[in-house]
Amino acid sequence: RIRAARAAAFRTAPRPKVIINVPEATQLLIKPFSPQDMKAIEKAINDSKIGLTPHSDGKQLRLMLPPLSQERRLQLAGQCKGFAEEAKIRIRNARRDANKVIEALVAGGAVGLDERHFNFRMSGNYWLLIRTRTIVWQHEVVDHHF
Repeated sequence: RIRAARAAAFRTAPRPKVIINVPEATQLLIKPFSPQDMKAIEKAINDSKIGLTPHSDGKQLRLMLPPLSQERRLQLAGQCKGFAEEAKIRIRNARRDANKVIEALVAGGAVGLDERHFNFRMSGNYWLLIRTRTIVWQHEVVDHHF
């Protein structure tokens, strides 16, 4: 019985204490479910030394995020490019693995060569989507549209 109670305790997710919204790109809005938690949340933010000062109206906290420097924008653009390269490598590896399976199926007569062409087109579409989305996002970040 004790083991079952402990297992049940681990399966229950903790109850959320707040709702966090992003009304603008430079703001976080924190609404506690319980007004009694407001002071503790505000104190935790102040003690965290993240460099943000919460503004309270009694019901919610508003955090104003400072604008990004050009150096940080370039770092984010570089990170985005790195993530995109990782995704393209994973797509390439998945296409290679799928081609091995398809070749075995073609050799066995279960499927035709159309499946291999379909696999190539689909992976190419995802690769292109990642590339175009990355370019757009990099321009948005560097050119201050973010």
